[in-house]
Amino acid sequence: MPSKKSELTNDNSNNEKSNNSSPQSFSKRQNPQNSPKFSLQTPSSQSSNSRKASSLLKNNKINEETVNLDNMSSSSIQSNENTNQKQNFANQPNKLRKISTDEQNSINKSGFLKRMMKWFTQYKGPPSLRLSQNPIQSFLNLHNLIDESFGSKILFATDEYFGYASNLLKNTPPLINDNSEEPKSKDGWVTKRRRELGHDWCVIEMGLSGEIYGFEINLKNLDLDKTPRLSIEATFCPNLCEKHFKLLSNDNKQNDNNLYSNFIKIDKQIEDVLHSYNTDWIELVDPDEANFTEIKNIEIIYLIVEDPELRINFTHLRINLFPDGGISRIKTFGKPNFSNKNNLNQEILNVISPYYGTCLLLFQYNSLLKGHPKDIINPSIRDTKWETKRNPNRYPIIFSPFPYDSNEGDWAVYKLGFRSIIDELKISYIGCEGSTPQKIIVQGLDLEKSISEDYLEEQKWFQNEINRGRSNSNWRILSEFLIQNDNQTNINLVKNLPHWTKRTATHIRLILMPDGAISNFIVLGSKVK
Repeated sequence: MPSKKSELTNDNSNNEKSNNSSPQSFSKRQNPQNSPKFSLQTPSSQSSNSRKASSLLKNNKINEETVNLDNMSSSSIQSNENTNQKQNFANQPNKLRKISTDEQNSINKSGFLKRMMKWFTQYKGPPSLRLSQNPIQSFLNLHNLIDESFGSKILFATDEYFGYASNLLKNTPPLINDNSEEPKSKDGWVTKRRRELGHDWCVIEMGLSGEIYGFEINLKNLDLDKTPRLSIEATFCPNLCEKHFKLLSNDNKQNDNNLYSNFIKIDKQIEDVLHSYNTDWIELVDPDEANFTEIKNIEIIYLIVEDPELRINFTHLRINLFPDGGISRIKTFGKPNFSNKNNLNQEILNVISPYYGTCLLLFQYNSLLKGHPKDIINPSIRDTKWETKRNPNRYPIIFSPFPYDSNEGDWAVYKLGFRSIIDELKISYIGCEGSTPQKIIVQGLDLEKSISEDYLEEQKWFQNEINRGRSNSNWRILSEFLIQNDNQTNINLVKNLPHWTKRTATHIRLILMPDGAISNFIVLGSKVK
């Protein structure tokens, strides 16, 4: 069965053969009359899909043909603009106010027409697809790169009348507020009803930069205030910071008549900053896939990044609401990048920390009771634990101190950010009294050559190995011990293991025997030179 992406590509190629010059030859998704991207005349609602920009980011250079469209003649741009305006407003009953000449000039300077033309010429299909169910053992095993515990923050939001944009970054479920009609009362990012031109948007600085594989959008408690649709864009620009969003002067900061033009100026300055660092916004979720107008009784939406070319390193997100409304939470699941902010020259590192690129590959999902195995390696989260259900295969009467083998425990597999030499293990059980495992086994796997650069492909490979019963062949036991202390166990592998024992690893497997709970897992070591 062909994928949705391939069907769109085939439709596009057939339409182009029939009539290359007419906008009507595009598929429904490409027709601006059917696309929410062109329903409002504002630069911030127009963002380049820039599918070629992924390769530009990898090569750290801008292709003059795809990014710099200044060589286009003004007459051709004006012609395309007039054609699109007629299509946009032909079937709209409500008339918007006429855009002034000054505003039109500001729109042209802010890159609106450039983005529109790039969208027409480079569109390849939806960058992400909405999933019909919870993607168990998929990208949800990855860390939420914009979690507030990692230091993520909102750099700018056009409006926060009913709820702050910073609520999007919380790692707790959204709460119900009885005074939900009061300003700033919503536990989510909720804007007022927009009457002026444009739409609402915000920019998030990711606490952990990394490759994005999927999103979780939470609409809980926003039945009447949820946004009709949204899009998500991302960029890699470590130097983009709060100072680039401070254009409003003290004289016009509270003047609503100037807000629209100020937003245009901010958008223009952001674009100039990105172009100065040879990068641009790349759309990861389009409004057609994140269309909530027909969704009922669904509070959580999952979207997977469909195009592998877009699974590259990003530092910032831009959330566009069309035209207003809100969402309660948004999670961005990705593989963290460790090379930007961390010093790997230190002698001893917590090599299993997400700050050094470690991520959870697989775990025994059907035994999960509380918490998550990816949270116990995050040093920024407190009061967390991974607790599994009581193992139903335990003996009814225990006659020996430990009657179980390594195939009867609950396990989790972690991929380290780099090949490491393991020196010490620290496992904490604080808050797990009465539920600690009887025994813990820590194993290492050393793969000198990576299975795949793509996280989902490597995850699939390990799952196939487990299904075939071949997952134990190359794993080496680094440590196994009975739980003696209810607080913490420290294992020094340098002292406890023979000197000829190999302690290098690219993957770590943690096994709780036969079940139980732990609160923190630390692996100290160093990068292999």
